[in-house]
Amino acid sequence: MRRFAPALVLLMLCGPSALMAQQQPPANTNLPRSNLPLAGDMPQPQDYEYMGPARRPKAKKVCMDEREQKAEALIRTGIILREIGRECAKRGIDYEVLTLWNSFDTANGEQIQAATRLRQSALERNYPDRPRIMREFDDRLIASRGLARLPEEECHTARRLMADWTDYNGLVRHSTRTELGRVKELFPRCATRNDRGDR
Repeated sequence: MRRFAPALVLLMLCGPSALMAQQQPPANTNLPRSNLPLAGDMPQPQDYEYMGPARRPKAKKVCMDEREQKAEALIRTGIILREIGRECAKRGIDYEVLTLWNSFDTANGEQIQAATRLRQSALERNYPDRPRIMREFDDRLIASRGLARLPEEECHTARRLMADWTDYNGLVRHSTRTELGRVKELFPRCATRNDRGDR
């Protein structure tokens, strides 16, 4: 009887996703605790992404109010800076980036957690059938930044940026400049009663 390698048998029986799950490296549990949401495993593709156009369900209209847009931009900015700090430290380029972020995160934990809760409620309202929506957004955000190819200069730029922050408003101003426009594209402003002509 012909014998197959265990990995090949797993691939034949369960498909490529099971093999990929088996080969995932263990998570790094030595990282400091953060007030930002933690990115989890890469999201599993939704079934409709592989359907033909005729079978794909109609996309739902999503929106955020002004406070939710600002919270989403702020948390996205914090996640990017945290991951830049981790990557810079992991590659031995600049350890101070992560130190600066962790100090800022600790000093402003209450405000960051409040923004996280506001963001979570907005995402859950817009995607009620996707319980892992925050992780999906976080994972896609990190993947889209290509941090594995992060140039050294970006580490030094992030360090200089955070070194100049004197309070929470430093993060607010930076998120307004860098992420708020993208958030408004993803989540247009929700219509108010007056916008709809309701009285």
